[in-house]
Amino acid sequence: MTSKEKTGDAQREPLTPSEERVADFAQRDPLRFATITAAEIAAQTMTSDATVARTARKLGHAGIREWKRLCADSVDRAIGLDSNLRTQLSRLPERDEEGGQAIAIKRILSTSARSLVDLGDHLDTETFAEAVRAISEAGTATTFGLGTGFLAAEYLSLSLERTGIRSRATTGSGHMLADVFPRLQHEDVSVIVAPRLLTTDVLWHLEESLKRCHATVLISSAAPRRDVAEHLLHLSLPSEDDASMNRMICTFALIDVLAYELARLVPARAVERSAEVQKIRDRVNRLRKK
Repeated sequence: MTSKEKTGDAQREPLTPSEERVADFAQRDPLRFATITAAEIAAQTMTSDATVARTARKLGHAGIREWKRLCADSVDRAIGLDSNLRTQLSRLPERDEEGGQAIAIKRILSTSARSLVDLGDHLDTETFAEAVRAISEAGTATTFGLGTGFLAAEYLSLSLERTGIRSRATTGSGHMLADVFPRLQHEDVSVIVAPRLLTTDVLWHLEESLKRCHATVLISSAAPRRDVAEHLLHLSLPSEDDASMNRMICTFALIDVLAYELARLVPARAVERSAEVQKIRDRVNRLRKK
């Protein structure tokens, strides 16, 4: 929420240079502003808690909490599911347009293909190799995600299990994270799947993983704070507008690449686990035929 959205320039009390830095930060990065503390906002803007609170009042907000809530709401409107759907539909032909369905199919699939090519072109291979090595050597790989991110985290956990790596998928927010964090052990690798954005709960899990685990891997198109990024392995997804609808496709593709690379690293282990799974499947099939 910008200062102009909240109150007119002529109506508000003039901001000092330090207060302008706080207001500019909220306008430039509303998601981050909404998900960090007042002390962290002050540190980011080289001001103080008091300056942050004073800026909120001058802009017409009841307090910092209200300002942060409005920033969060503005992010939701900008990147919400309805906004994404409207953007995608605006790029497609009308249903009654001649050849509209065929055109739509080609455009959607072409966009998905471009996203995968972009993923391959921009993936940091050194970071990817470090992530593969860390997961391969982990006591357990704990995967975490929220919403559709959890679906990908479950798929990743299953893929790791099939290569012979012990893994478990977790999810949860708020108080539920109190049961998740104690499961993170020092010898573990925590893999956090957040394709689209880093919510407060995802950031909290990220910070706890860095404290508790041997290594932390983030799969996301969103960039973490610089002080956090230097301590984790960030497998970055495409973030361009054309790729915004295809991040889940890129996420699952990246998981497949991870799984195959882990299997290639220790092929005997992966083949043994796959054979074990297949034996169980064969047994189930025989029982069903009886």
